[in-house]
Amino acid sequence: MHWFGKHPLLAFVLAAGLSLAAQAQYLAVLSTQNPAAPTLTILNAGLEPLGTVAVPTGSRQVLLSDDGNKLIVIADNAAAPVSFITIGPGSLSAARTLALGAGGAARGLLSADGTRLVVLTRNPPSAQVVLVGTELVDGPPQLLPGEPLDAELTLDGSHLLVLCSPNLLVPIRMETWQALAAQTVAGVTGTPKLSLSIAPSGSVFISAPGSLIELRGQAPFEELARTALSGTQMIHPGKLQFMPPAGMRAFAANQVQSGHSVGFFELSLRGAASPAGTYVGGAALSGSSSPSGGLPELIEPLLVTRDQTAYGLAPATGQTFAIGITPEGAVTATEFRVGQIPVTGIEDMTSSREFPNAVYLFYNNTQGFISRFPLTGLGGVMSRQIVRGRLMWLQPPSTAPAGSLYGFGLQSSVPPLATLRYYVRAIDASGHPAKGRTITFQAITPGVQLAQSSATTNRDGWAFVDVTAPGAAPARGPACAARSAQSRRNR
Repeated sequence: MHWFGKHPLLAFVLAAGLSLAAQAQYLAVLSTQNPAAPTLTILNAGLEPLGTVAVPTGSRQVLLSDDGNKLIVIADNAAAPVSFITIGPGSLSAARTLALGAGGAARGLLSADGTRLVVLTRNPPSAQVVLVGTELVDGPPQLLPGEPLDAELTLDGSHLLVLCSPNLLVPIRMETWQALAAQTVAGVTGTPKLSLSIAPSGSVFISAPGSLIELRGQAPFEELARTALSGTQMIHPGKLQFMPPAGMRAFAANQVQSGHSVGFFELSLRGAASPAGTYVGGAALSGSSSPSGGLPELIEPLLVTRDQTAYGLAPATGQTFAIGITPEGAVTATEFRVGQIPVTGIEDMTSSREFPNAVYLFYNNTQGFISRFPLTGLGGVMSRQIVRGRLMWLQPPSTAPAGSLYGFGLQSSVPPLATLRYYVRAIDASGHPAKGRTITFQAITPGVQLAQSSATTNRDGWAFVDVTAPGAAPARGPACAARSAQSRRNR
């Protein structure tokens, strides 16, 4: 069971007849050695190759179907923006390409139930739906008012949010595939580097030059608060990387080479000058052989692996960094080392995505050696020469029983009779999101009303309940701090 904040709400998970079969886990490698003839190599978690297959030029992203049997390749290629590859026993099928009648693809996202693939395209900018099972286009495209810069699904899966150039947010209702009116992000112009982030509380954040902007997590997604970053060393934060388990802190990488390379926001620390959260501090990362003339390095990717811990790559130098936060709130950033030797010459990094603590960090160098570093401290580093390329960790939702239940919500007073949405996330014993689990809710504060008594988790383990506060005194909302929950099974 899991208690929320000042205990207005109790949630527990019911599980019956659940499969305990091992879930597939893959490391995908999109080769970069020959851009004119790219390949996709699939490894298991032990770095053993499953197979290699040719993929379209411009391939940039790999997804995995919820049953773990089908790879989906997204390519910036007008003739073949989407490809499907079947995973067989010890082998991969040839890529089956799908044309969408539009430009190359910028991004692909799976719907909350995993049955639909949303593809964002350029030239013309649009969003299109493809059925994962039949591999066919489903309905007409939704035209976008500008090139898609970033996109996310809301935690409840009800809306796709697309951030378009130059400064437009387009919400699309997934159930009807209808777009709401595009919203202008006020005070933001002339940059292609806007970022969109969805907090575990459901709030939507836009990272922009000089600003962190918070939007409501439900339609019509209006602006709630904005923190001005003038006077800080975080000139233009990138995508927020929320720290588990609570999600009330987030790392971000600077998008300009000035001030801090990385830093963190405390989203629960708010005031008149920082209503959307407070930038606490960061660190400037300098490369030992930087071509940037001593300017702070740009970091991409920035991987949060557990609370107050992240790893980052400086692509310009191939250097890697271990990033943390001291008890006093200062950011520390040091060269990532294995056996006292700096990990350098790196082309890409990724991690396994167990929650709240990732188990492995993967990285590959320009010689095509891929390494697996145990973040738990157990076991040694494993390396295998495969191919140079971009790394992506793939794992379908868990079908195992949920072992832990985490609750999320901003710690703020709830006005009388206000209705707010609170989220829970079901995680199995191995740290993977549990899909299809029934979460039951119970109000334990007098006067609290629930819109529903139960909900089913989606492919990322999320479920929600709409809570109406009592009509008398304000009620304290659920806390973001997550505690472990014991699964209650329905026998």
